[in-house]
Amino acid sequence: MFRADAFLGAGSGLPVPSLLLPFALAGAFGRARARWPFLVLALVCALLRWRSSPGAAPAASGALDAFVLAVLAALGAQRLWDGEGGPAFLIGAAGAAIAGVPAALRGPEAAVAAVEVALVGAAIVLVALLSREARARAGLVALCALFGFERAIALATGQSADPAAARRALATALAASPPRR
Repeated sequence: MFRADAFLGAGSGLPVPSLLLPFALAGAFGRARARWPFLVLALVCALLRWRSSPGAAPAASGALDAFVLAVLAALGAQRLWDGEGGPAFLIGAAGAAIAGVPAALRGPEAAVAAVEVALVGAAIVLVALLSREARARAGLVALCALFGFERAIALATGQSADPAAARRALATALAASPPRR
């Protein structure tokens, strides 16, 4: 979901999946007490990146960034499942779309960035049009499908350095998917 070395070799696009950011923002603004330690860790990561020179970020910080972002995104998905967090998700998605537009207009991976911006736009439309009840179940499934499609595009375009790691990640995602009732 997150490349630990993304900030070290920052390219034209976002270092994290663009649909992960809205989920994380929805989780950051939730009411759950569980978010506070992760917000503190996010602040620590931001301070580590700010204090270090631009190419010399600590290697452990990338893993900690990934962990914090994944937990906040999971909290945001839970919040959307509960029928809350729509406005925070919309603000995060709009920010991700605005940040992705320059990469979609120019850069070496313009086509991939344009598809990612289009997926974020589809997520914005989906969250904006669905009611709280519909967004809580069917909408979250559709948002997770959009996120999975975005990750599949990233794997297909070679953004993953290790093909074996990509297969392991796919196997883990399939194993973690909820069983049918």
